[in-house]
Amino acid sequence: MTDNSVPTGIEGLDSVLGGGFPRNSLIIVAGNPGTGKTIFSAQFIYRGATEYGENGVYVSFAESRESFINNMKQFGFDFEKLESEGKFRYLDFLTVREAAISAILDIILKEIKRLKAKRLVIDSFSAMSQAFKREFDARIFIHTVLSRIMRQVGCTTILIDEIPYETEHIGSGMEEFVADGIILLRAIEQDERLFRDLLIKKMRGKEITEDRLAFTLKGGFRVFPPFKSRTPTETRRFKPIEDGPDKFSTGSADLDGLLDGGYPKGSTVLLEIGRDISNMQYHLILAPTAWNFLAKNRGVIILPSSGISYDIVRAGLRWLIFPRM
Repeated sequence: MTDNSVPTGIEGLDSVLGGGFPRNSLIIVAGNPGTGKTIFSAQFIYRGATEYGENGVYVSFAESRESFINNMKQFGFDFEKLESEGKFRYLDFLTVREAAISAILDIILKEIKRLKAKRLVIDSFSAMSQAFKREFDARIFIHTVLSRIMRQVGCTTILIDEIPYETEHIGSGMEEFVADGIILLRAIEQDERLFRDLLIKKMRGKEITEDRLAFTLKGGFRVFPPFKSRTPTETRRFKPIEDGPDKFSTGSADLDGLLDGGYPKGSTVLLEIGRDISNMQYHLILAPTAWNFLAKNRGVIILPSSGISYDIVRAGLRWLIFPRM
């Protein structure tokens, strides 16, 4: 953890962000309902307290403490333990009236100072803003409280913003103006499967080379960083993976997990390849399936694409599973 970066606690994201969020920054996490905003933000708080020594406060205008605690247990987040250790505080403001806003802010700041918290989540601005009668008042709140006061108390803050379905813009637009970073979470249905990805729309002080990243909510919020080839530090023989009752393993445990066990037996699978994908990259998906079959003494028919000869295919097989071939 560098002095200027705060690790997000999201596997695969910090490498893309150059270490994490800018310290003492305001980050908007936006998306449609059910895209993973609460899990993302809760993991930011939980990992901060358990792995980076940074206490956190979670302020909710949308969910009760009991519901939050119980829902997060399925991801392995024991927030009750953190509360008992004085590392975490959940503030529940489900019913808010405009007259109480100043009192609520006092409570938030008091808890931040009491815990010496370095991380803060407000869930969500969309719910809280309903307490304001005028848009101007909401603008003042964001600019003076979130943009200034939270920096003064030294908190890196996530502001959750709900985006209604069939709407593209984030909130009223004012949040984007004062935010240091904006992360948009999306869940898109493709061929009867749900594909999740995030878009880094803005991150001050960070050079972002990859702004679109796939993610999963299985076992917590986990991002799949861009592919980077690495030279193996040691060589070893390929170890086959057992097939399921109705699935053939892809030869990759991670890919089997994404496909619920592998390729359905007797199916035809089409792999679409983008123009910017190299032969080596897509063969890392195709080849393990063939290796898995061959390692079990099963036959495989390979019809090489143009420019790939028998010698190239044979050399690949020899190197990976048949060293005496």
